[in-house]
Amino acid sequence: MAIDKGDEILFFNALHRWWLNPLFVYATRLAEWPMVFFVILVAYLKGWKKALILAINLAVAGLVVNLCKLYFSGEHRPSVFFEGRASLNFIEGVEVLRNYSFPSGHTAVAFAMFYSMSMFFDDKKSAVLLFICALMVGISRIYLMQHFLADVFAGSLLAILLVLLSTFAFSKISWFN
Repeated sequence: MAIDKGDEILFFNALHRWWLNPLFVYATRLAEWPMVFFVILVAYLKGWKKALILAINLAVAGLVVNLCKLYFSGEHRPSVFFEGRASLNFIEGVEVLRNYSFPSGHTAVAFAMFYSMSMFFDDKKSAVLLFICALMVGISRIYLMQHFLADVFAGSLLAILLVLLSTFAFSKISWFN
C-alpha cells in the first residue's frame, strides 16, 4: 500500500539479467500442471490421504482464483498498464498476458501446494524450503511482468486461508482421521 501501482514492476524489470531470466522462468513453472501432477503423485506414494488433501486444496484454490479473476476481469496486467508509458524488458519465449491479472493463479497454486506439503513434514527446514519455493513463484510472476505485487499478495493470502480452512474441515471428518 506504501508504493504506487507498478513501481514493483519497474523495480524488478530493472533487475533483468540474462542469467536471472531462466531462473524465474523455471520458478514460475513450479506452479504449472506438469509439476502439480508430479507433486500429487509423489504425495500419493506417501499416502492416499496426503494426495487427496493436496489435490482438494489445489482444486479449491484454482476454482476460487478463477472465480475471482472473472469478478475482477477488468484488471489488466502490467504489459497493458505500462503500454506507451515505459520501456520494459521482456523475456524471449515468455507469453506476456494482458488481462485477468487479479489475483495471481500461479502464486495461489504455489502457496496452496507448498503450504499443504509443509504440513506433511515435522521439521522446520522443510517448511522453510517449501515457503521459499512458493515465494520464488510469486516473485517470478512479478519479474516476468505477469502480475502486480497486489495480485501476488492476494493469491498467496487466498491460498493460505483456503488451506487453513480445508485443514480445519479435514480435522472434523472422523473417518478421515
